[in-house]
Amino acid sequence: MISVKYSASKKAVEARIHRLPQMMIGQMKAHALHDAKSVIENFKYGISNRLFRLKSLKPTTIASKVARGFEKPDVPLYGLGEEERDSYINCLHVRNIGNRLYSVEPRNDWHHGKRTADDSPEHKIRLKDLFDVHEYGTVINNAFGRKGLMVRVPPRPALRYAYKAYMAYKKKTDPEFAVRIAIAKYVRSGDREALARIARKLEKGFGGQE
Repeated sequence: MISVKYSASKKAVEARIHRLPQMMIGQMKAHALHDAKSVIENFKYGISNRLFRLKSLKPTTIASKVARGFEKPDVPLYGLGEEERDSYINCLHVRNIGNRLYSVEPRNDWHHGKRTADDSPEHKIRLKDLFDVHEYGTVINNAFGRKGLMVRVPPRPALRYAYKAYMAYKKKTDPEFAVRIAIAKYVRSGDREALARIARKLEKGFGGQE
C-alpha cells in the first residue's frame, strides 16, 4: 500500500481555501451596498444635471415654479432640490433585505414632509406613490381637486436611466477579474494584502484611486 504524506505548504493552501469564503463575505457585502448607493447617486446627479433627457416641463409648470422661487424651475423632477429631505430627488433609499442583498426603493414619507394623513386627498401624496407616477406615467382624474379636470403625467423614468448608466459604468470597471487574481495570490502564497487592496477598492468604487 502506498501512503501519501502531504506537505505543510499544501495543508496551508487548503486551510486558506477553507477560510476564503468567510474572508470574502465582508467584501461582497461592501460591494453590493456600494452598487445600491451608486445607483441613488446617479439618480440624483442625473436629474440635477439633466442627463436623462426626460420630457420637458410645460411652460405653465415652469412659470409656476419660478413664481415659487424654485432653484431650477425648468429641470424635470428637481422640485425643491436636494436641500429638502422629502423632495422627489431625495426619495430613494437603500434597504437591507438580508443575505447580502440590498434594495433601492422610494421611501414611504410624505412628499415635501408637509403632508399629514388629515390633509385632503388632492393635497397629499407619499413619495413611493409619487415615484410610481413619475417613473411609469399616469392620468389623474379630478386633478388639483377640480372635478372633471384630467391631467396626463408622462413617464420620466429617472431610476431606470440611472440604473442603466451605472450598469454601463460597472461593465467597464467590474472588479471580477481583479478579485480572481487576488484570490489566486492569497491561495497560492497567503497574500492577504491582495485581498485587502480589493476590499479598499470595493469600498471606494472600483474606478477610484487608492
